[in-house]
Amino acid sequence: MNNYAYSGNPSTNYSVSPTHSYRFELHSTDPKVEGGKRAELEGAPEPPLQNRIYNFSTYLPNGGSEDYALDKPECDEIIAQWHQNPDPEDKETSCGPPLCLILNTDPKDGRGYYSVMQLWDSRAITPSNNLGNNRTYFDLGSYEGDKGKWVNWSFHVKWGWLASQNPKLEVYKDGVLVVNSNSPNTFNDKKGVNQQFGIYKWEWDGSDSRAISMLTKRVIYFDDMTVTQITGNVTDPVNPAQPKAEIKPVASFTATPTSGKYPLKVTFKDTSTGNITSRTLTFGDRYSTTTTNTTHTYNSRGTYTAKLIVTNSAGDSSTTKTITVRRY
Repeated sequence: MNNYAYSGNPSTNYSVSPTHSYRFELHSTDPKVEGGKRAELEGAPEPPLQNRIYNFSTYLPNGGSEDYALDKPECDEIIAQWHQNPDPEDKETSCGPPLCLILNTDPKDGRGYYSVMQLWDSRAITPSNNLGNNRTYFDLGSYEGDKGKWVNWSFHVKWGWLASQNPKLEVYKDGVLVVNSNSPNTFNDKKGVNQQFGIYKWEWDGSDSRAISMLTKRVIYFDDMTVTQITGNVTDPVNPAQPKAEIKPVASFTATPTSGKYPLKVTFKDTSTGNITSRTLTFGDRYSTTTTNTTHTYNSRGTYTAKLIVTNSAGDSSTTKTITVRRY
């Protein structure tokens, strides 16, 4: 694969198999690559009209400096796309990906959600940005509950720009079928699509006057990226990616201030990462809490050890901070 990532590297922060994932980081101030603000790995073009299964896993960080926070509506980003390869000899220009997985913010209720977009055109030459009604969106539900854990995707695609080519799109999320379409799904080109995984945030290009992003950084992790060619009929069964074991969270918190005279009021903020099902913060003076962010007042002088424990099905993680309370 070509590496079009301005900042994309193997990472041991989170991984599925065996020890490394691939971490993509994109900033609004990064230079344009291939005409846009992107941090992606790009594969070579495929032959046209293939019947394939594309498996991959995604991890959206939860909390801390990498937190995958909600952006403003219209400030979406593509995290996986299968891009068109136009026919330059016919003076054809790129019209966008016939298939992509997008992270969106709903303008009505502000929720963050996944969507799949599908484009197609049977004409031999596709005019740029002139696709008419050949566009379909599938809402796959909120991604906010998936932050801090691996999500396993399987896209079964039999590419075709005509109904007579028996096109097919099946999308599995954690083994559950969420898209099942028999509509055309690609362009009438001499080459097939090429895969691109990572982050493409077009609002940072400045090309969309409707969208002004309130974010300046995005981080996402990928793992288990595989492609399988299917032989036989399109109705052959698809084996979706199986859910993987959950990853243990990493405990982290801040305490401000960590020293002073009593009564000392300290603000605690949980900055842990990972999918957390329970948390306990003990203040070192017989009191504790299970809330994410809180304040606590120390009324006696002494040295206290505040300890945070976070837990999920994979195990627990803990960390401590020392609070010093003086009389004067």
